[in-house]
Amino acid sequence: MEKDEFLRIWEKRFLSGYMKHPEADLHDVLDCLRKAENINVLLYLEEAGGEVDLVSFDDDYYYFFDCCKESPLSRRGLVYDEAAYHARKDNPPRNSVERRAKGLSAHILREEDFRLLCSLGEFDTKSTDWLKTDEGFRAHGDAIFGGEHNGRAFVYYSSAETAPLNRGFRCKVKVARK
Repeated sequence: MEKDEFLRIWEKRFLSGYMKHPEADLHDVLDCLRKAENINVLLYLEEAGGEVDLVSFDDDYYYFFDCCKESPLSRRGLVYDEAAYHARKDNPPRNSVERRAKGLSAHILREEDFRLLCSLGEFDTKSTDWLKTDEGFRAHGDAIFGGEHNGRAFVYYSSAETAPLNRGFRCKVKVARK
C-alpha cells in the first residue's frame, strides 16, 4: 500500500467515525501523518486488516490503534512472549505477540487502551486480544487478554503459553504532533 492510498482511506475513516475523535483537527492530523517517520508501521497495520484509526491524542502525540471489529486474522494463534514461545515444546507456536509487535515497531494495547477502544464501539465480540502484561503478573506464568461481551469489556488471564486461534493482538502507534 502506498502512503497516499493509506491517507485517503484514513481520511474517509476519520470523517465517517468523527465521534471517536471530535476535538482532532483533520488537517493537522494529515499533516503529521505525511511527515511521520513511522508511517510504514501504520501502512503495514492497515494492509494486515487492522483498520487503523486515531483513538486519542495529547500535546505531543496522536495515538492510532487497530480498530477492526475483530482481532486481525494474521495476528492470531500466537503465544504471549518469548518465554512462552521457548517453553512450548509440543505444538510449537508460529510466533509470539511481543516479538511480532517489536518487529512492527508498535506497542501491544494495555488494559486501559483496550477499555478505551471498547468504549468507542463493539470490538472483539468473537475474538480476544493479548494485552500488555506487567512483569510481576507475568512472573507467575500468566498473561492478560481482553474481549467484549454484551457491550462490556472484560479482561481475563490465561497461561502465556496458550495460543488460541481466536486470540490475537492489537497495536498502538504514536505519531508525533510537532
